[in-house]
Amino acid sequence: MAEMSSNKAEQMFCVLLVRNKLCEESKLTEVLNDRPMWSELNFPDELVQRGALKQAVCDKVRGAVEGKGLSFPMALDDPAPPSLDEPAPASLEATPDDTPASPSAPIETTSPIPENSQLVPTLIANPKGPGKQLITWLKQARKDDASDLHISLNFPVLMRKNGEMIRLKTPELTPDETEGILFDVLLPAQKDKCLADLQLDFSLVLDDGSRFRSNIVKERLGWVGSFRIVPDKIPTLEQLGLPKQVKTLTEYPTGLVLITGPMGCGKTTTLAAMVDIINAGRKDHIITVEDPVEFRHPSKGCQVSQRTLGSHTLSFANALKGALRQDPDVIMIGELRDLETISIAITAAETGHLVLGSLHTNSAERTIDRLVTSFPPDQQAQIRVMIADSFRGIVCQQLLPRADGNGVVMAYEILANNTSVRKMIVDNRTFQLESVLQTGKKQGMIRMDDSILDLLQKGLITEETAKIYMRNPGVLK
Repeated sequence: MAEMSSNKAEQMFCVLLVRNKLCEESKLTEVLNDRPMWSELNFPDELVQRGALKQAVCDKVRGAVEGKGLSFPMALDDPAPPSLDEPAPASLEATPDDTPASPSAPIETTSPIPENSQLVPTLIANPKGPGKQLITWLKQARKDDASDLHISLNFPVLMRKNGEMIRLKTPELTPDETEGILFDVLLPAQKDKCLADLQLDFSLVLDDGSRFRSNIVKERLGWVGSFRIVPDKIPTLEQLGLPKQVKTLTEYPTGLVLITGPMGCGKTTTLAAMVDIINAGRKDHIITVEDPVEFRHPSKGCQVSQRTLGSHTLSFANALKGALRQDPDVIMIGELRDLETISIAITAAETGHLVLGSLHTNSAERTIDRLVTSFPPDQQAQIRVMIADSFRGIVCQQLLPRADGNGVVMAYEILANNTSVRKMIVDNRTFQLESVLQTGKKQGMIRMDDSILDLLQKGLITEETAKIYMRNPGVLK
């Protein structure tokens, strides 16, 4: 009998719905056959969008499926979408391991969904009211090569360009106006989640394919929004101003590679460039977990599966647990933001996977310390050994304004693992890593201050800028 889908998660999802009499088989077949028309949605979200399934039921069944370590592909990521002319199968079946005990049995939820949690789909924005103005501003900001757009209260709309905030020629927006503009681009489920949590992270996609990493929060006077403009194409490491040593970090078969730096320094873009190199040059399975997905990675030499926090999974940790059961070679984690995520990432790196991730730290030394101190004191000695054995390199970066005022330029610090570094980590002497960075130039290591001095000598930044960003600006005197 022909299968409706080649994806195990979708197969199990269909079986649970039919066996529990939660959805008609004909509706499932219709949606699966329309796969090329889903845009950004995955299968469960498409069922909710079409009104074939209630959100609460979808969340419960999805929890049961993801509890088995399975995940749903994005519609556009499916390697072989069925033809619209392909006849629908006569019935739905599951493998023996996926079949519930009986048709009337309650849905098994081996991974319970946290109370008040809700998965929210990503759709192409099509506002009918005041949100249209936001779309216009976003398109203008992208055209002007801005990096961000900000909707503020009692203030004109702002965009960030070359690191500076620039006012647009708009009226000052009242609290009622910002609420109307921002909420008009949200789905009902997104609006409900935003009102419940008083904030919302989501991916905004326009009809021209442009993408924006978006955030709405409630502040003292009302609702405000920030929108990070995602470039149309994934830049190369050379275009980002990063050296060939960073490319070397993508060539390891296993281990932990971390990209660190302050907010807005391009960590996500660097990770995307590294994933693109792996995707083009290897024949592996890459899984990314992001909040939200920014750059789309169509499968090249590798199979690429991308999951968005809030749309396809409820937490980084939950997604990583599932990822380890999906035969991955490379796992990219958008942010190592809690103890459980850090723990799973280190374990994955130790057990034969290449793990790429990001942290909000401003030096290689503080990155190691941050990983270790995330764990209870009685576990830290063991964690130092695990990190020393598994980590391959740390790239700490920051963006500095160019001297000519035409954009920004990247400064970076690179720490590679070697015998001296391992011993310092195990012995809790990370404060001595600075000396390794100074003596490890032949291995491609470099200190942040040396990178900034190099930019200054090339005339790319001013001395004033160098003094602001250097850790020891006294060397300039």
